[in-house]
Amino acid sequence: MVLHARVVLDLCECHGQEISFEQVEGDFDSFQGKWLLEQLGSHHTLLKYTVESKMHKDTFLSEAIMEEVIYEDLPSNLCAIRDYVEKGEEAHSSVTQDQSICLEEQVNSSDIDSDDDVSTVTDEVSDCSCQSSSRQRPRVPGLQRDIEILKAELLKFISEHGQEGFMPMRKQLRLHGRVDIEKAITRMGGFRRIASLMNLSLAYKHRKPKGYWDNLENLQEEINRFQRSWGMDPSFMPSRKTFERAGRYDIARALEK
Repeated sequence: MVLHARVVLDLCECHGQEISFEQVEGDFDSFQGKWLLEQLGSHHTLLKYTVESKMHKDTFLSEAIMEEVIYEDLPSNLCAIRDYVEKGEEAHSSVTQDQSICLEEQVNSSDIDSDDDVSTVTDEVSDCSCQSSSRQRPRVPGLQRDIEILKAELLKFISEHGQEGFMPMRKQLRLHGRVDIEKAITRMGGFRRIASLMNLSLAYKHRKPKGYWDNLENLQEEINRFQRSWGMDPSFMPSRKTFERAGRYDIARALEK
C-alpha cells in the first residue's frame, strides 16, 4: 500500500537564511515549520528543519507512519530539490564559462600579428580551460553506487593530494573539490568502513572506550546530541535509517543490541 498526502504551503523567507512554511490547503489538520540554512566552510551548507503537524481526528494513520514522513520522506524530498538546483547551477555555470572562454579567444585573436602571438594566446586559453574544468569537475558515473569505482577514485586522489597508506580526511576532500567522494564514502558505510576495506589507516581515530555503547546513559546522550545538531524535536526518536543516512552507524548498531 502506498500512501500519499497533498499539501499546499505558504512560504516566507526571513533574512535569506530561514524559510518558514505553513499549510494553506491540504490533507493535514495543520502542517507548519521552518528550514534554517547554516554555512559550514566554503563547500557545505547545513539544512536544519523543524516541523509541526497534526492529523485530522478521524485519520487511520499511526504515529509511526507520521514519524517516517517527517524524518525520512521530507529530508529525501529536500535532498532531491537540492540536487536538482545544484545540477541546474552547474550546467548554467559551465555554459557561462564556455561563452567567456570563446569571447576571450575572439578578442585576443583580433590583436594577433605574428606566430609567436598565436602560440601565446593558445596557451592562455588552454590554461583558462584547465582551470575551468577543475572548478566544474564532471561527475564520475557510478561513484555513488559502485564501491570499486569509489576505491579507484580514492586511490587516484591519494596519489595526487594525499599520503600513501592513509585515508583522506573530509577537509582534504573538500579542499580539493571532491565532495562527491565524501558523499559516496558516507553512503557506503563511512570513513572507517571504507578505510578498513582498502587497508588504509585513519589520519585520526575517535574510538569510544570499551563498553561505552553498553551504557544506556551514553547512548541517550549521543542521541540527544544528534537531535540537537540536526535541529530535531527531542520528543521524537529518530529511526535507524535516519542515523545511517547521517553516517552515524555507531548509534544505529548500538540500538540493535
